[in-house]
Amino acid sequence: GKIDRWQEIVFHPSHLEIWTGAVERGSEPVDSPDRGGFHMRGFHGLTPETDESCFYLWTMASNPTQNVEDTMKKVFD
Repeated sequence: GKIDRWQEIVFHPSHLEIWTGAVERGSEPVDSPDRGGFHMRGFHGLTPETDESCFYLWTMASNPTQNVEDTMKKVFD
């Protein structure tokens, strides 16, 4: 179906914080901090290894409440 989607990114020199998600179209304001719907939080970071290289780290968290395995398969496929 149709959705209203949001994405917020906070930049830090060492990493990015990403918060994204969606609600059913017209069901609630996406600019409310208390919005429902599907959420994903991401972290992308760099940390030095040597003078010329670094490690790239990332992780993702989500909030599925139904069909958890199917939802996560859609996220990662």
